[in-house]
Amino acid sequence: MSIFDKYFFNTNKTPAEELPQENKKAKKQTDRILDYYKQNKDNIYTPSEILNNVFNNTIPITSVRRAMTTLTYDKKLLKTDITRKGMYGKPNYCWKLNNI
Repeated sequence: MSIFDKYFFNTNKTPAEELPQENKKAKKQTDRILDYYKQNKDNIYTPSEILNNVFNNTIPITSVRRAMTTLTYDKKLLKTDITRKGMYGKPNYCWKLNNI
């Protein structure tokens, strides 16, 4: 079993009874990101841009990065060599939809 078989990574010791709900919420975030990439299939985005464009900055950036990592592992997104300035002025890599 891979760590990517579930969407929520329990790094903060969430109680077991809350895990199904957290996994469902994380899956919904992941699905929204993938849908956004599919609707904008010729564009590339940083995690900061996804946070702003998809979630209007209402969730943690770590949730966006977790979802994009999962989608990359699942070969649905590809990390590019292109960077753009991120939220804190540092270069952030861009991802694109994997058109396989």
